[in-house]
Amino acid sequence: MSRTRIVKGKIFEAVEQDYTIYSESDIIDSSAEIVSEKGAEKGVSYGNASHPPAGIIQAKCLVQFRPHAKWSGEFGFDWLRIGDTGTKGDTWYKNITGQYDINYNFVKKSSVYQKLINKFYAMSIPWKPKINGNPYLYLIPYMTIYKGMTNKLTLKVEIEELPKKLIIRHKKSPNDKDTYFKFNISEITIKKGKYTLDNYLEITCLKELRTDQIIEVIADDVVCGKLKILANSSAHQKQGKVLFITVISQTGKGSTTGEISRLNKYLKQAYINVNVKSININLSNDRNFIPKLRSGIGIHQYLDAKLRTAKFPDGSVVGNKYDSFYKVYFISEVIQQSDGSYLLGEAENIPSKTVYVLNLKDTATAAGVGFESVKTTATHELLHAIGLYHTFDNSSPITFEEFKTDNIMDYYSHITNIIAKQTYKWQWDILKKMIH
Repeated sequence: MSRTRIVKGKIFEAVEQDYTIYSESDIIDSSAEIVSEKGAEKGVSYGNASHPPAGIIQAKCLVQFRPHAKWSGEFGFDWLRIGDTGTKGDTWYKNITGQYDINYNFVKKSSVYQKLINKFYAMSIPWKPKINGNPYLYLIPYMTIYKGMTNKLTLKVEIEELPKKLIIRHKKSPNDKDTYFKFNISEITIKKGKYTLDNYLEITCLKELRTDQIIEVIADDVVCGKLKILANSSAHQKQGKVLFITVISQTGKGSTTGEISRLNKYLKQAYINVNVKSININLSNDRNFIPKLRSGIGIHQYLDAKLRTAKFPDGSVVGNKYDSFYKVYFISEVIQQSDGSYLLGEAENIPSKTVYVLNLKDTATAAGVGFESVKTTATHELLHAIGLYHTFDNSSPITFEEFKTDNIMDYYSHITNIIAKQTYKWQWDILKKMIH
């Protein structure tokens, strides 16, 4: 949103208390002569604002949007976790956001949690008790959905005073006669207290969305819930070129089974569409390959050099044909490290163009864990290459405690047993900015 004010005469604005102007783009004041702004006590301040307030929930009822009970990351959905869904990885993020100290001890920090809160648009709830003197906030979740797709959601409802009706509607201009969404229900079941409506709401996207859209829940003409659906038009999507290289070595042939569908699934959370090409390279007669791989020194450059000298079935040399692609090498090898842990794969750098992935099924068996716990490795490493850090890295914009989230950039532990399946909205922004 931008604000343009063109003045040929005079504009006089007076308010008794605060007067705040927010914009996600430019604010431009134009005058034929002079633009003057004064602050009687502390002057006039300008700065980088966080999200503008999204309103106040006056109705004494709340409706929270959550992904359906069996959501596995098939669409993008990001909300501030408070531990209300009962799924593994949904814990109150206030308790797992902070930083690691020099001894790699995790330290909770309220400033990091506040930084995470600021990633969301917020509505205040005056009828809820304040927290440390601050208003109780309703943080609006983000969702992605492609045209023609249907997303299923669960609703978390809290009613202190019964309304006559709870209505779901798409907020739009009265002059906009187009229908963008279809809902399987328009009115929500009401009863007093707190309750969950599992797998209750289905939203189908009927049209291309050129701008972000808001879905509201209305209690007798008063807003009591919101969901922000991000624009999905081609201008808001990104394309990525990826090459899967199956490496044939002395120990066997790397496996790409299921990898294309997994990669597409997780990147589509961010409206990123990948075009995946595939090729085999035969290094079974290369006696230096396995020792080089196990040493870990210069292996990414080594693999890229081997790819450039490889030949297509017609005998032509690959050369630099795939230099602009993100390259994922799949290798049939199990590598146990000196500390007893097992290596799954590695990106050359953050960012970079090259990653490799080892034999995930055999490595999972050797480590005594299920394949489900390692199946996102190729996506994890590729997201490193595009530009994401681990969620538990202090270099990440938001740092979480290791093993505590279901984010694809976290690590798995048999103790917490949380299976990775999702990325956050702030990660989507990084990926869309960095991918090329």
